[in-house]
Amino acid sequence: MVVIKKVLFCLLIVCLIIFGYGELPAQQNEDSITDFTITPNYIDIGAFFKGSQISVSAEVPECDGVVVELEGKDQEMVLNKKGKRAFLWLNVAQISVKKAPSVYIIASSDKLNNICSEKELEEELLGYISLRRKIIFESDKPLTGHEFDEFLKLKEHKGSYNINNTVNFDPNMSGRQKVTANLDIPSFISAGNYEIFLYCFKNGNLSQKASSSFLVEEVGLTVLIKNLAFGKPAIYGVFAIIIALGAGFIIGIIFSKRNRGGH
Repeated sequence: MVVIKKVLFCLLIVCLIIFGYGELPAQQNEDSITDFTITPNYIDIGAFFKGSQISVSAEVPECDGVVVELEGKDQEMVLNKKGKRAFLWLNVAQISVKKAPSVYIIASSDKLNNICSEKELEEELLGYISLRRKIIFESDKPLTGHEFDEFLKLKEHKGSYNINNTVNFDPNMSGRQKVTANLDIPSFISAGNYEIFLYCFKNGNLSQKASSSFLVEEVGLTVLIKNLAFGKPAIYGVFAIIIALGAGFIIGIIFSKRNRGGH
């Protein structure tokens, strides 16, 4: 009888091992980035969209510095270069800009140069150093070498480039901890899927990296007009004429009331 009980017990252990019931719960990797969330992870842009803000949070292992990066898709554009002719400022040349991200926003726990070396920034394509090497400027007129700085001022003024956001966490705290950051989303952001990267640096070197994404989608009147313009141009033309006539009629009423008031 004792032998039978031992045999049954051994069979039970074998079954547990085969079917996985005897496995211990998986241990959380203490060296990984976890609970990486973006709130909200969906932004709808309509005719009256004036920008938004997203919050990024995650739990990270012990590190010296954290960087959060949002980089939009590369785009091409043509910019007019101003120059003074006599007493007037005129367009003197056109500059083609290639491989420039539509948006570039960074939040960091300290200045990037304090978190890691310039070499590490180049390897991870982080900061304006990487953009300076990436973006291409072309023109039929001689370039001055200051094109990137002028382009950067333009983008920062519009709010599409910004590397001065702050990541909140205590670098003196030992063990895992939570980090948070807020990123301002410009009003003219294009629809699409955007990826946000989170970097952890220790002793000047990258120790962990993770990513999460959020969706930007056009809604309302903006989508209707675009669908009409590309899908049904005839209806779009009629719609545009009606809007123009309506706007002219409203302006006419406003001016007629002002003229009556003047008399």
